[in-house]
Amino acid sequence: MDLFSSFIQSLVNPAAYALFRRHSLGRAFFYLVFVTVLSSAIAHLPFIFNFNGAYRQGVAWFAAKAPEFSFQNGTLEVQGKMPLIIDKAPGALYLVDTSGRTGADVLKDQREGALITSNKVLYKRGAYETTEYDLGAYRALSFTKAEAVKFLAAARPFFYAGLLLAVFFFTLAGRLIIALILSLLGLLLYPAMKGKVSFGDVYKLVIYAMTAPALLLALLEMFRLQPPFLFSLLTLVYLYLAGKQLPAEG
Repeated sequence: MDLFSSFIQSLVNPAAYALFRRHSLGRAFFYLVFVTVLSSAIAHLPFIFNFNGAYRQGVAWFAAKAPEFSFQNGTLEVQGKMPLIIDKAPGALYLVDTSGRTGADVLKDQREGALITSNKVLYKRGAYETTEYDLGAYRALSFTKAEAVKFLAAARPFFYAGLLLAVFFFTLAGRLIIALILSLLGLLLYPAMKGKVSFGDVYKLVIYAMTAPALLLALLEMFRLQPPFLFSLLTLVYLYLAGKQLPAEG
């Protein structure tokens, strides 16, 4: 049974699970990767479209509003009136001053914030925690505002790929853990149904039983709906239906 046939049969034919039981763990894992890729793509379509628009707007804003600057030999030079306030709110202050006239004390009364100077970045995360980054450590880098804008525009596909890969690996790891937990429950379920299966068999069956729950959850996530425990409960339902077909297989 090929990958797409397994996909369809796992959704509509509980009897097919008797065949899935004979698949190798490697094949079952590859199937889980396929389902995770498919369901993640469906679930995050709105995010992909929103991110694309927000990223383009961000780059356009940076190109139009950010002052001219250059970074060479570990030194940042920013043109315009200093200090340049990036963001200000009660208890928070983010600013740039490469003239040397603004010191670390500007953040003293702030809960959080950052000061970017010509040779360092001060980042305050709490009332008593301030981290200093030496820009001299990056003296090998050299770029201007125009080069930064060009880089950000060209890097958009890589940001996409990085975000999607992070989502995929996080989802895959979560489902492997859920499969482990549900497999332990399956070992209790199948003896009660007079079925004889090993832990490895149950683990494979759980992976295939996740197909419908993964697709349903992906569709619900498109509308920002995440019913608690629905994924696990529906997987157990499929596992139960599959288990009813296994005793006849011996």
